[in-house]
Amino acid sequence: MVSVAELLAAIVAGQPHLDGCLCRQQPHLFDSLDPHSIAEAQRLCAQCPARAPCRAWLETRGRHLGVGGVIAGEVVKPRGPAYPKWMLVELHTTLLRRPNRPPASTGAPRREQATAFLTRRLADGPERSDVLAAAAATLGIPRHQLQLARVELGARVERVGQHTVWMRAR
Repeated sequence: MVSVAELLAAIVAGQPHLDGCLCRQQPHLFDSLDPHSIAEAQRLCAQCPARAPCRAWLETRGRHLGVGGVIAGEVVKPRGPAYPKWMLVELHTTLLRRPNRPPASTGAPRREQATAFLTRRLADGPERSDVLAAAAATLGIPRHQLQLARVELGARVERVGQHTVWMRAR
């Protein structure tokens, strides 16, 4: 397994060192698709003291990485992910397993919220599962917590026509 340090080193290795570049002050302009932002980014590039090394990086490495945006005064369209998918997946899973990460919560408060929500909604009778899920999502209750609450309450699930309906236990 690749360490986090190795992954970050591989990602940073291809980045240019552009002392005094003007894009660092307003990076949002250089990644935008807005015509006004693009024009402003190109104007800054025209004045930038690091334009020559930036262009050299774009020609030698940047286009191959699939980067996009305004680079060295040129609008460059991205060509897929900048880094291989395996590297991003490895980085993501490694960061999720960090030892200094706080322990995951048990989800008890959210489950209680989901149980109370489902109890109220099913008190008036059966309700379609898609309607319940949408209403729960507006309250920040994830679908899996709704499912856990359904099991906890013993609510039944039945198919009625084209829809799945949830109803209270008898």
